[in-house]
Amino acid sequence: MEDIMKAIHIFAVLIPAILICLLIMPDVSFADPGDNYDLAENDPFTRPLPENANDYRFVLRGDIIPGQVDFVIFDGLSYWVEMDSNGRYVAQLVNIGVVTEGQIVTVPEYIPYEDGQCQVVSVGKCFQPFNVRNYPDGSYMYHVGICANPVDVPDSWDERGYQHFTEPVHYSIVFKGCVKVQDLAFSEFDLFNGGINAAYCFYTKSGITSITFEKGVSSIGAWAFAYSCIDNVSIPEPIVSVGHGAFFRTLDLNSVLWDSDADIPEYAFTESSLSEITINGNPKNIGEYAFSKTNLSAIDIPDSVTSIGEHTFHFCGELVSVSIGTGITIIPTACFHSCVKLTNLSVAGMIKEVGSTAFYMGPSLDSFDFSKVETIGYLAFAGVFTGDDIVILDLSNVRRIEDRAFNDCTAPVDLILSSNLEYVGAYALVISSEIVNGDVFIPAGCTLAEGAFCGSNITSVSLGDGCTVGKKAFNECTILESVSFGENCILESTLTSNGAVGIFAGSGLRSVVIPRTLGIGEGAFFGCGSLETVIFENGRTEIGRECFRGCINLVNVTFPDGLESIGASAFEGCVRLDISETSFGCTADDVLSWSYDAFRGTASIVEYRMFEGDLEGTVSFLKLKLIIDGTPQSCSFMVDIVGANNSMQLEEPYAYRYVMPDDIAGIYDYAMGKQWPACVFPNGLYRTADDGGMYDSSGFTLIKVPYNQTNLNIPDNVTEIAPQACRSAWLTLVHIPSSVITIGDEAFFYCNSLSVVEFEEGVEYIGDRAFSYTSLTEVSLPSSVRYVGDVAFKTIQGSVVNIPCDSKLVHAGLFAFNVIEGGSVFIPAGLTETGDLPFKYSMSEVYLGGVPSLYTTDFLRSTIQEVLVNGQWIMAHPIGVTFYLP
Repeated sequence: MEDIMKAIHIFAVLIPAILICLLIMPDVSFADPGDNYDLAENDPFTRPLPENANDYRFVLRGDIIPGQVDFVIFDGLSYWVEMDSNGRYVAQLVNIGVVTEGQIVTVPEYIPYEDGQCQVVSVGKCFQPFNVRNYPDGSYMYHVGICANPVDVPDSWDERGYQHFTEPVHYSIVFKGCVKVQDLAFSEFDLFNGGINAAYCFYTKSGITSITFEKGVSSIGAWAFAYSCIDNVSIPEPIVSVGHGAFFRTLDLNSVLWDSDADIPEYAFTESSLSEITINGNPKNIGEYAFSKTNLSAIDIPDSVTSIGEHTFHFCGELVSVSIGTGITIIPTACFHSCVKLTNLSVAGMIKEVGSTAFYMGPSLDSFDFSKVETIGYLAFAGVFTGDDIVILDLSNVRRIEDRAFNDCTAPVDLILSSNLEYVGAYALVISSEIVNGDVFIPAGCTLAEGAFCGSNITSVSLGDGCTVGKKAFNECTILESVSFGENCILESTLTSNGAVGIFAGSGLRSVVIPRTLGIGEGAFFGCGSLETVIFENGRTEIGRECFRGCINLVNVTFPDGLESIGASAFEGCVRLDISETSFGCTADDVLSWSYDAFRGTASIVEYRMFEGDLEGTVSFLKLKLIIDGTPQSCSFMVDIVGANNSMQLEEPYAYRYVMPDDIAGIYDYAMGKQWPACVFPNGLYRTADDGGMYDSSGFTLIKVPYNQTNLNIPDNVTEIAPQACRSAWLTLVHIPSSVITIGDEAFFYCNSLSVVEFEEGVEYIGDRAFSYTSLTEVSLPSSVRYVGDVAFKTIQGSVVNIPCDSKLVHAGLFAFNVIEGGSVFIPAGLTETGDLPFKYSMSEVYLGGVPSLYTTDFLRSTIQEVLVNGQWIMAHPIGVTFYLP
């Protein structure tokens, strides 16, 4: 069979009223609606598909309303006849029945009906026969179309109403009168949603080769010609509307002449092969995706068009030239997305908004008129300006620039920002090429999001009052040399899960003045490797975490007076920074509130060796000057302890620092005990004594002794031995004077060599584990002791415990005494508070200081398994123990 051009020719024949040959009907009820017949108001056939439309042949069942709709067959064609709102009968073509190869189907302008005629004014939904491809065997199954009654199905068809063909049947159709094309009328897509008898109705093939409308079309419904084989379309002036998707995926379509004022609807030509369109009419709107994924090469949008839908020219890969009329003020989202050949864009009107991805991944433009633009969307011009000529980015009216708006633009630019700019989105102005005017002014109240100017070739930045700057905003701006801040600006925190990322990291910034009102977030100047000088205005009380971390060339910092807080790692890694000769107008207590590692890795940190051999380690001090009594005094603050295998490293919360006059820092080369998991130094000012111990500023509290000290004679003015003060020291003998009242927790913990402790009267409190794991063989408590904590004397071998008869002991904690086997112990009458088994292990004799009411005669017998004081066990193995009453 010869190739047949598959084309639908939609002709609009505009005939003056005086030339119209009217047929005078005998009954006015069947009067000719005439050329002025208004189907928009009088169409009686507009209705949704019936619910049972998926049943291939029962489309009409339940849809014909007796008395209102009649079913008429004339010359083999099927029609509905209905009465419109004006009481006139009109007809709609609903089925053309069985066609043969090459047949021309003629649809008359009028059909006889009862005693007269009625005009054919409509082409019904899905009226035509379907040639559905049976994918398993490759044949086409001829669909019966819309039938009034299943019995009309020819006997030769199978039980499902199909007749099998190896090729689709080709035919053409001519409409003699003006008709309305209803929704889906000539559509050839998956109407029936799935397989019937192994047939999958996906892209059906009707075989229709041409359609002729001799007197035109009044309107075209939605999806009316979708998937059809038409190649040229003319939309004449009388057409009042075109439905959405009317020419969707018409893969043979070449050109369109649009003379109508009807709007070009959404999805009108989407995915078609359309290559040319001429718009002579005056449509007002072009719907979304109208020309998406077509082969269109050029288009002139008339002045009448006031809106273009989103994605209108999306993926038009052949589009080269676009002319936009005066009516358009918004270029919407993805309008020219991926129009890779678009190089000629002419805009006659004033564009106020460019939507997100409007030109993304598409054109290479030399210019764009931004003079009236107020909003630029996400990725709107990403990669658009890539030539060698200077592009004028006159953004003098732009208020918002959304994320990545000009990303990957490599052309040199002349950048002009608006004095009313409100927002610059993430990486919005990443311009790596030359910027003619690199001095940038950010107006008051503007927000710069993450990476706003990252990597741009700007030379200076002036921030107006109240600006907010996000992380990475000026990172890698390598020629940026200066920045100034207005009042109450905010540099946001740049901390991430991987640490700080900075706002000026990698920039060329050399100096900065920090106003009193500038809010500095954590890590704001992190990684600013060119920064040399920082000047803080007075009035600032804190510097945030990691604020200047990694500023490797920072050498000069002018700190504000009264600086109360410096966050962790604030100046860490500033290797050239030495503040040891800087005089701070703050107190030692202020410095003690700074983070322990604020200046780690700077030239201000001095390390001293501790230990020898396997236990070699260091203690680090921050050296600086404080104004004390009006005079600068050099001081050292301990900031870290590190031993072999980190055994000496300080644990959280790093509150273990002390400060001392600088001239005695060297004494502490060996001042740290060995293998301490945590060396507790309460904040405060400390001093040393002749015995080598470290004391608080008053001298009343022993804080720490050198680990290698063997004998300790505590001065008689000391009232307290701090927790862990002598922990793990090599002590063998300790003398505790009468002035000492309190011995803290673990004060002598793990002093394995300690065998003698001499108490004078006066001690009242002995903390938990105070003498645990020592080598004491005898413990003689002074009568003044009132409290002995848990495991206080859990000695290595057990010990003789001497408690005097006049003891004031009230509390003995869990396993407080490790009594040597076979030894004896005196239990004072006042002991009323005990933990479990305060006198652990066996002993032969127990002397009772009183007879509590709970003691009975049975209590004295060796068969009793428990000895109680106020309900608590006081010894582990009372059997065989001899008890003595007072």
